[in-house]
Amino acid sequence: MIDIKIRSAKKNDSKDIFEWRNDELTRRMSLTSEILEWENHSLWYSNSLDMDSRTVLICEDSHNKKIAVIRFDISKDSAFVSINLNPSMRGKGFAKLCLIKSIEFFSNEHIEINYLIAKIKDDNIASQKIFVSIGFKKYNFKDNFGFYKKILV
Repeated sequence: MIDIKIRSAKKNDSKDIFEWRNDELTRRMSLTSEILEWENHSLWYSNSLDMDSRTVLICEDSHNKKIAVIRFDISKDSAFVSINLNPSMRGKGFAKLCLIKSIEFFSNEHIEINYLIAKIKDDNIASQKIFVSIGFKKYNFKDNFGFYKKILV
């Protein structure tokens, strides 16, 4: 088993997350595909770290190499979850483990959350398979996006 850890994102993670988000494949699979400007990202990221309704986590290996960023946007008793892998870590089997561990971390901190939702592009087969493999079930499809839900309680 791969030894990974989950931690809260910090200010100094911003540059890595910015670079991962502007990766070509990441942009194609994201909800929005335009290239982000540093100023916009920097403001968004700073605000994200200060929001009570958003949790941003970093998944790292045992050598503190960043594998992924996982975001939870909280709304009452649910949260939208998304993951973005470090492009250099794709295809190594980390996404599933990072999601599992980050959901455990998040759930321990937010016991009021009853279910998670993921919104995934219809052509992002890899993400669909990973989310389904950890218990998410597709419940809706709209505008080229599938909606997946996982009940936590």
